[in-house]
Amino acid sequence: MRKLTSETITFRDVGILLVGYSRPDLLKNRIYELASENIVNLYISIDGGEASHTLEMEKFKGLAKQVLKPIQNLQIYHEVNCLGLVRHLTSRITQVLSEHKYVIVIEDDIKVSKSFFSNMLHGLNYLNARELKGVVSGWSPAAFPYAQNKWRNSKYVYIWGWATSREVWEGYKYDLSKEKFEENLKNSFVWSKFSNIQKSFWISKFNQSKKDPLYTWDSQFFYHCLKNDYYFITPMFSMTGNQGFEDKRAVHTKGPKPKMIQNNLLSRKIITKKSWLLYPIFDFTDKFYLNDTKFIHSVRSVFSRQ
Repeated sequence: MRKLTSETITFRDVGILLVGYSRPDLLKNRIYELASENIVNLYISIDGGEASHTLEMEKFKGLAKQVLKPIQNLQIYHEVNCLGLVRHLTSRITQVLSEHKYVIVIEDDIKVSKSFFSNMLHGLNYLNARELKGVVSGWSPAAFPYAQNKWRNSKYVYIWGWATSREVWEGYKYDLSKEKFEENLKNSFVWSKFSNIQKSFWISKFNQSKKDPLYTWDSQFFYHCLKNDYYFITPMFSMTGNQGFEDKRAVHTKGPKPKMIQNNLLSRKIITKKSWLLYPIFDFTDKFYLNDTKFIHSVRSVFSRQ
């Protein structure tokens, strides 16, 4: 059994990062959620360049300072030039982790339940007490209403509201041009649990990121975590939902919300236990996180032939 450590992570050790684009309406929703939490360090970072410096956004920043006044360390950044999703988000995470050992990240279109921040802190402490390096996720494809107070292991990292440490983020890079995926993953325990179909799918995703590193940052982060054999925990019922679907201002969620994603049911339970239900029991539900139309159609076609 792992020896538990005595160090307890508090909100003083954590930088909360809210990342936004030119969507002041969504940012406004997030600050009211943040206002009810006992957080200490909050960083709001807005990208979009000159086009995002609107009167509406200036009003939002004034409102944020007023609503979030009780927060001890509140910093608001608004980029002069448009960095784009990947450069903006990853550079700001790096900055926050240069000042704090841990970070909790949400984006402007990610709504969170009242228990989200407390549970992210609990998840960080869960990993820390067991001397595990990894990522805590707030979203899950599984929805078990009678087990909302439990964590489970996952083979995937979900980034709709998540938390990690400086140690885990260290070494992350979105440019994978020099990476040899199969060779670098051959000693990964989690990777060894993937089927050949899953491996083939993810290698293709990593190769896409290699060709276009500024399109997305999360595939590169997943690869980084697999390469280093980091640990993933996620709840048995989502604490976050995505409000960005069918939004023309979005980068990756311009289309309709997939039917398997529940945005209206979010858990408010405080997670206190570790579930005995681990992968591969959840492999099937986890696969749908891939959120890839071709993959989902291929799964349906297999079932239709049964």
